[in-house]
This record gives sequence, C-alpha cells and structure tokens, in this order.
Amino acid sequence: MKNLIKKMAIATIALTMFSCSDDDNNSNQPQTIADIAIAGADFSTLERALVRTNLVGTLDGTGSFTVFAPTNAAFETFFDLLGPTVTVENVDENILKAILLNHVIADEITFAEVPTAGYATTLSTLNSAANGPGISMFLQKSGTTITINGGVDSKGATTTQATADVDASNGVIHIVNRVIQIPTLVDHVIDNPEFDTLQTVVTSTGGAFGNQGAVL
Repeated sequence: MKNLIKKMAIATIALTMFSCSDDDNNSNQPQTIADIAIAGADFSTLERALVRTNLVGTLDGTGSFTVFAPTNAAFETFFDLLGPTVTVENVDENILKAILLNHVIADEITFAEVPTAGYATTLSTLNSAANGPGISMFLQKSGTTITINGGVDSKGATTTQATADVDASNGVIHIVNRVIQIPTLVDHVIDNPEFDTLQTVVTSTGGAFGNQGAVL
C-alpha cells in the first residue's frame, strides 16, 4: 500500500512538472503578427477588423510582413470621418479589407531599413483582380519617426514608438497614430516633396492648366 501511494505521488509530481514545462514552452513560442494584434489591448479594433475581413490567416501565416498597426484611437478617428454611426462592425467590408491591406507590405522592413524617402508596395490593390497592381506607400524617416503618405495632414500616419520595432515570427509591426487611407494620384504628388513643382500645377485652380486636381 505504501509503495502504491509512493508511486502515485511520484506520478503526480512528474505530471505537474510536465504541465509546467509545457506551459513554459507555450509561453515562449514565437508570436506571429496576428498573435500580437489579438493579444494587444490597444489593438482590439484591429483584431475585430482582421476577423471580419478574414485576414487573420494572412498575418498568421508564413512569410515576411511589415504591418503599420493603427491603435484603437486611430480607428475611432477614422470611423468618425466616415460618419457618426460607422463602426468596425458595419463599415463596408470591401472598404475595410482594402484599408487593412493598405497597411501591409509583403516584406520585413525594420526601422533601420526604412529609407529617408522612398516607396513600398502594399497588399491593397487598385482593383479586385487576383494579381491587380498594388497601391504604393510613400515612406519618410526623420529622426526617430516614420511618416507614411504625408502624415496625418494628408490621409497618412506617423509612428508612435520612436525607432521601436515590434518583432514577430513572420515580420515586424510599427504602431501608427492614424488609419492610412487609400491615396489618390494627387495625394502622392502632394506627399512627395520631390514633386513640389508638379504639386503647384495639380493643386492650382486657375492659370493655363486649370484645376488638374479635379482631373487626377
């Protein structure tokens, strides 16, 4: 009887040790971008948006991605622009999906790798074709901040964590203070300082060229 009790005690201790070890291993598992978004309290709206548009699998999968992740406050500001009753649950799903993909680049770009000024291609496409051309994102880096598509004054955003990369097993996250809207050709002209002369022509409402902003 004593031997039986002793064996049971040893088995119980072993089982407890195995369970603790298993828990530790699980907690140390590399997290994907989707895991981080789902676990982050300030990304709850992003999580709901990813679930609604069936994009969790994309950001949970293999590959290398860069995601500019809007906070809950950023989404709230964006939905307010669309209307007083618009939420992540009732906004047009196709619009929401296009917007979300406009925050994703199919390549891992850390803060150190962001150019002083340059373009990257997002997963958001110009049309619904399977291999439609991707929409461009204009990136600028100054000091400790990344500015996307001209910043908050031009439908874009800026990063909120100085030089900080949120590393994931399948890429990197940069936290941003606004939802990055789909840019037009005029937006890109305005956002890039290299196009200052063209910007003057495009945004002019008079003169020999007329209002080219309405055309573009």
